[in-house]
Amino acid sequence: MRACVRRKGGQRHGPFVRFHRGGRKQEAGEYRDGRRHGPYRSWHRRGALIETGSYLAGKRNGEVKRWYRSGKPRSIEQWRNGERDGAFQAWFRNSSDRGDYALGKKHGRWVTDVYTGERKHTTWHDGHKQGLYEAFGRNGQRLEQGRFEGNERVGVWQGWWADASQRHRSTYVDGKRHGVSQRWHPSGALAEKLSWSQGLREGRGQRWSPKGTLLLDGTWHLGRRHGAFRTFYLDGSPESVSRWVDDKLTGRQDRYWPGKAALMLTAHWRTGQLDGPWARYRKDGTLEIRGTFRNGERVGPWRTIDAKDAKDAASKPTNGAASVPDAVDRIGAKK
Repeated sequence: MRACVRRKGGQRHGPFVRFHRGGRKQEAGEYRDGRRHGPYRSWHRRGALIETGSYLAGKRNGEVKRWYRSGKPRSIEQWRNGERDGAFQAWFRNSSDRGDYALGKKHGRWVTDVYTGERKHTTWHDGHKQGLYEAFGRNGQRLEQGRFEGNERVGVWQGWWADASQRHRSTYVDGKRHGVSQRWHPSGALAEKLSWSQGLREGRGQRWSPKGTLLLDGTWHLGRRHGAFRTFYLDGSPESVSRWVDDKLTGRQDRYWPGKAALMLTAHWRTGQLDGPWARYRKDGTLEIRGTFRNGERVGPWRTIDAKDAKDAASKPTNGAASVPDAVDRIGAKK
């Protein structure tokens, strides 16, 4: 710091200049009786002006302007007795905010403009989100609507696509989703239906493709997968069947080849670890590899079945109507 006049008692008094390590100016202002007073200016270490404002008896007072080092505006603020009070406007990389402060806290309606053209209206009271929230598209169409109480979402929240068709709908209690939530594709087809309890998934959940094909059907408990789960390919053919307990795979899991409903893999799980018989099948249904897991590790003999041997085994007559995998399993059991 340079040119700071000190009066008796060691209090700073008079103009001062502060410098960055490289020698460029960092800040210039004034002290009066030991407290900041009057206008000041601040610079980035590369020389760009980044802030101007003023103090009154040691507290920011009046208009404060800030810039990014590129020279683009960062904010214009009103201060009173060391607190933001009055109009406020700020610019960010992809959006801008404008609204009012009262005694250092956001108050009233604030508007956020997003670079995509979206505009959001949020109501504040004493520094908390309180009341109506709305979002609008480039052409003024409403995209989302809901309410806040003490910064928490409450009641029904819903959104719309640009053509005003429904996009999503959920109910909140004390800021947590509760009840059934739904999402829709732009085509109007239902995309997702989930059940919630106090912010955690609870009960059945389903997802669909834009053409209405079921893609997932399962159940949750306390936010974790619990019970039977089925997934499907876009053509509606099965992809997998599994069972979960406390978000861990348990029991048998089957996976199928795309579009064929032909078994690709079968495995057995215990509390999230592979445990038991494991087998992989070719697209023609013949067995390719078989073995056993214990506590997540391979144990015992593992066999790879040649495709020709598998087909030969499948074509041989057997006592009874054994399936192709059954016949091949007998081959895999040979020593």
